[in-house]
Amino acid sequence: MAITKVDTREGFAIAQALEPLVDGNWLVWRIRILCVFQLCDVLEYVEGKIPRPNAETSPEDAAAWDFNDNYARWLILNNITDAQIIHTQGARTAKDMFDNLRAVHAARERRLALPLLRQLMRTRFEDGGDISAHFDRLKECRWRLNMMDDPGFQISDDFFKSIIAISLPASWDMFTWPYYIKREDADADDHRINATPQEFINILIEEHNRREAEASRSRPRRPHLKSH
Repeated sequence: MAITKVDTREGFAIAQALEPLVDGNWLVWRIRILCVFQLCDVLEYVEGKIPRPNAETSPEDAAAWDFNDNYARWLILNNITDAQIIHTQGARTAKDMFDNLRAVHAARERRLALPLLRQLMRTRFEDGGDISAHFDRLKECRWRLNMMDDPGFQISDDFFKSIIAISLPASWDMFTWPYYIKREDADADDHRINATPQEFINILIEEHNRREAEASRSRPRRPHLKSH
């Protein structure tokens, strides 16, 4: 397979749009930089999917490969702080460089897994609170756990719906259980069990607003006092 040099002209503007990698933002930075690699046509170099051609038998292809891989390394170095460069020392290719960064920061993120899982399981919604903000906290915890690429901390859709349900007061149990407990006698057209977590959340917010409106209407009104 012939290798051609990638066009680097657009990459300079794209690469400058990122916040650099620092301690603590690996998960978000990784998502963004992977998009940059793809837009700049070097993702396969970072992933190690394109082997370097033999320089003796295919010198032009090897030179093009070196150019592309060096461009990928430049994209990485241009989007990390000076303090992070130490983690790239000794890396001869873009893949080695990115793997080094992943090894350092993924290990740090995994140390946060248990506290995040504990927070996810213990977060509770209190009546009268902001239910949208409550669900946002749950979704953020789940997102951070799933982004760690550790099978031991992956939260599936079905499990997350259960977590959502148990985070609500017991008064919600009869409403929520059809969305996460499968029944053999369920109607064929009952799509509640197949709702996505976000669909489930939207339904819960609507139900919460309905209950709040109903409670407001049922509250006794204060008598109007006439002024003399």
